[in-house]
Amino acid sequence: MLCGLQCIVLELTNGLSQFQRTLGNLMLVKNVGLIGLLVLLVQPQCSDAQRLKYNSPAELAGAAAVSPEAGRQILKGLFSKCAVYGEAARRAGEAALAGWEARHDGFLEENKRLKSELLRMASSPTATASQRSGIKNLFEVVVPQTVDAQLTALLTPIKLIEPAEAKASLCIDYAKSVQDGNWELEKNDPAVADFLKQSMRSRTK
Repeated sequence: MLCGLQCIVLELTNGLSQFQRTLGNLMLVKNVGLIGLLVLLVQPQCSDAQRLKYNSPAELAGAAAVSPEAGRQILKGLFSKCAVYGEAARRAGEAALAGWEARHDGFLEENKRLKSELLRMASSPTATASQRSGIKNLFEVVVPQTVDAQLTALLTPIKLIEPAEAKASLCIDYAKSVQDGNWELEKNDPAVADFLKQSMRSRTK
């Protein structure tokens, strides 16, 4: 990570205006960088995800505006599909999702706030047409398509195996993986988790 998390912490503690400038710089970051980061963010037990590096503070701010909500959407879609394979699979999925959401509640709220701030800045009179379209494309096209692709990757093994009991068993394994902490933001991307924590702290000072 260029110059490390200390740079982000310094900017945030210097006040909201500094953070807004960091977010503003995100408009200059290519979407392809965030696509790659998002793909890694939602992968459980991914050693590469634990070594995520960001090329700039703006990329880190952008990832914080995307994750962990993207991961929540994938888990919600996964367990919604798993629910059709029996009561045990449905209960396991619902419990795993509820637990994950409870553990990530603060992260999700701050993620939502940062996304709103970024969208607000993108729609400001000072934003160029290119900047507006880039941010719009990121949240309306890039993120949804990436989420769909990751969800498809998780669902494909379930669709391919037989019988129905095996599908239910795989769904339960997915739920156990979530409950065991393999989908935690702090585990898979500690840089974004720390960024979100510091962002929350900066608003309570």
